Amino acid sequence: MSRNLVTKYMNVINAMENKKYLYSLLLYLIAPTLDGVKPSTIVTLSTSGKNLDLLWSKYKKEFLDIYKINYIELKKTDKCTTILYYHKEALNKVLYNKYNLEFLKEIGYRDFSNEESFLFKLKSRFKDTCPHEIGIFLGIPIEEVKSFIEDPKRECIYCGYWKVYNNIQKAKKQFTTYDISRTNMILEVLEKELNV
Repeated sequence: MSRNLVTKYMNVINAMENKKYLYSLLLYLIAPTLDGVKPSTIVTLSTSGKNLDLLWSKYKKEFLDIYKINYIELKKTDKCTTILYYHKEALNKVLYNKYNLEFLKEIGYRDFSNEESFLFKLKSRFKDTCPHEIGIFLGIPIEEVKSFIEDPKRECIYCGYWKVYNNIQKAKKQFTTYDISRTNMILEVLEKELNV
C-alpha cells in the first residue's frame, strides 16, 4: 500500500469533525474485516488526544447500524477500550478449522456452541494479558501462532500484519489482500470527502 496515500488520508481525516474522524479511522483500520477477507481486527481507542474512547461510546450504535460489523469489547480501562471487530462468517470459518479448534481445545477453550462462546473465553483471558491465541481470531495461520508461542524472541523472516516465521509467500498474498481492502476504503472515503 502506498505510504503517500495513507499519509494523504490521515491528513484529510485529521481535519474532520470528531464523529467523521472516528468513522473514517475505523473504516481504514477494519476494512479487511468489513470485506470479509480478515476474520477480525483488534483496535484500541484511547481517551487521550481526540478521546476516541468517548467518541466510540457515543457513536458506536450508529456506526454498527450503518456498517453491520460485529464487535466485542475485550478490555476497558480508564485510559482506553480494546475492541475486536469481527466478520461473523469469516471468524466462524477460522474458529471451526480443524487445526485451530484442536489448538484452542488444548489451551482451555471448552464451549464450541457458537462464536460468542469463543469470544467470551478470549475476553476472560484478555483481562491479564493479550493471549497468544488472539492470532487465530485475527486470521493468522496456526503454524505462525505456534511458532511465536514456542519462541517469541525468534527472528521472523518477514513482518507485515503479523510476524512471519514459515510461509512468506502465503503471508505476502494475504497482506496484499488486506492492503487492497484498505486502499479501496481510503479511495472511497477520499472520493466522498474531496468530491474527486
